[in-house]
Amino acid sequence: MATSLTFTGTIFTSGSALASASQFTPISLAQGGNLGCRIYGISGQTNSTTATGYFNLIYSSSATGGTGVFLGTVPVLANSGNTTVAASDIFGQSVVASVFQKQKDANGVPYFNMPSGSIIQIKASGSVISQMANGSTLNVATFGEFY
Repeated sequence: MATSLTFTGTIFTSGSALASASQFTPISLAQGGNLGCRIYGISGQTNSTTATGYFNLIYSSSATGGTGVFLGTVPVLANSGNTTVAASDIFGQSVVASVFQKQKDANGVPYFNMPSGSIIQIKASGSVISQMANGSTLNVATFGEFY
């Protein structure tokens, strides 16, 4: 864990939606910006009331030759983010903890550094594709800071 805080430049939030029209195409959750960025959280919400959806996280950068590298498949609970079910904490999922939970600032807050030119995307997998064809949508909020 770091012993001092590293201050960054500008706070960012981004919202992305994965719907039936884009169910087979990965959507961007975060990009490294000109100088890189630090991600503090990724949260998912779905209007599907039938089943938990599973989504693939993909990372690419110049270091990977622009090729997407599979990070893991994360669950988003059915009806999450609505009145009785909390939004799913994608950033805190145990299946991607080996990537997102390794670095912590002086206050113990986990973060993930993304170099300039890098990108994190999410894509529907398996049974979610048929759910999305029936009108379900995944909404994802990502927040962090640019350097």
